Amino acid sequence: MIFLSQAQIDALLLEDIQGGDLTTRALNIGHQHGYIEFFLRQGGCVSGISVACKMLTTLGLTIDDAVSDGSQANAGQRLIRAQGNAAALHQGWKAVQNVLEWSCGVSDYLAQMQALLRERYLMAISPVPESNSGHPLTGLAGNSGCRRTDSSCRMCGNHIIVCQPPSFSS
Repeated sequence: MIFLSQAQIDALLLEDIQGGDLTTRALNIGHQHGYIEFFLRQGGCVSGISVACKMLTTLGLTIDDAVSDGSQANAGQRLIRAQGNAAALHQGWKAVQNVLEWSCGVSDYLAQMQALLRERYLMAISPVPESNSGHPLTGLAGNSGCRRTDSSCRMCGNHIIVCQPPSFSS
């Protein structure tokens, strides 16, 4: 999970609503109670939910329901439902939509790449060998022509073959 400070959350909101929401002022509906729901257009891996919820609660809205970051969702599935006054709902609408569209797009693309890598490189290995570190993925790319790029990734040409997670001593 990526941590965003309250200042960063505020900046995301203020980018879109610096002067408030003109629609709610023009229609004089800011005081009315309502709800907003965000749905996933296409199925896939979702993310940005915790940031989106924090943005909505910053505006004084109540989160009724939300899926978890990193979960798989179906096309048309509801991601978040929030309620509160119409002024806050309209202020959060576009900013939260932007965060969710970008985050879900990136996480789904990465999930697809990860699945492709598993299909191409790991399914052919049976069983997956254990390395010295105990992680089953470490050392699979140790063939000639491969080079270690940093402490966690190995590359052959321009293709990342295997990443091992960072390890921490207790």
